[in-house]
Amino acid sequence: MAEIKLITEDTDLSKLQRIGWDATLGGKRLEVYRLDGYNHTLGGKFSENCYWCCYEGETPTHKNLMQFSGHTICWGIRFETNNYTKTKWDETEVREGSNCVITRNGEDFFDVSGGSLDYCLSKARQILFELQEHPISFFEKGFEERIIGRKVFYRDQPAIIASYFKGGRLVIKAENPDGFTPAAFELDRDYPRDDEDKYQVITDILSPHIWWWRKEEQESK
Repeated sequence: MAEIKLITEDTDLSKLQRIGWDATLGGKRLEVYRLDGYNHTLGGKFSENCYWCCYEGETPTHKNLMQFSGHTICWGIRFETNNYTKTKWDETEVREGSNCVITRNGEDFFDVSGGSLDYCLSKARQILFELQEHPISFFEKGFEERIIGRKVFYRDQPAIIASYFKGGRLVIKAENPDGFTPAAFELDRDYPRDDEDKYQVITDILSPHIWWWRKEEQESK
C-alpha cells in the first residue's frame, strides 16, 4: 500500500527521472522530476504523487526540490475588443473588432477567429480540448523543435512539416519532387495559384487534412 515518504538529505537523488513538462512558477520555468516511492500526496489528479520540481537550471537537492501538484502547462484565453476605421467611396466608418488568442504559459499560442465574446470563448474552449487531445504533446518542452521534420500525410499525400510559427501555423511541404497533386490544395479559387502552392501549403496545427500518424507500412502501400 502506498504511503507518504518525503525527500530528506539522505535520499538518493540519482534516481530522479526528468519528465519534460513545460511547467512554470511566477513566470520562471520549472524542471519536474519523478522519484518513484517518494509520494508527497495520495489522491488527486496524480494519484500516488511522486512528482517533485525545482527551477530550471538548478541542480536538484533535498533543499530546493518542491512538491509538484501544479499545472503541467498554463493555458489561458485573452479576448480584447477594439475599434477600427474602414473607408469606402470617400466615406469613413468606425467599426467594431475583436481579437481572441489562446495563450500558453502567458505567451500567444493560437489565434481564434470570431466576432462576439460568446462565440470566441466557445470556440476557444473547443480548441483547448483539441490541443490537449492532439498527438503533439504541447505541454512538453521543445515541442516546436520536434514538430519540424515530422513526416505526415496531407490530404493523403506524403509530406513533411517544414516550419512552425506562433499562432499555430505550419508550413507543410510535399515529399513528391513534382509537388502536391491538385487535390492537396484549394481548387475553387477564381485567381491563378502561385507555383509554390504546388510544393507547399500553409495551414494550422488543427487542420483536419493532416494525418499525424504516418508509418512506413502506410508509405509503401
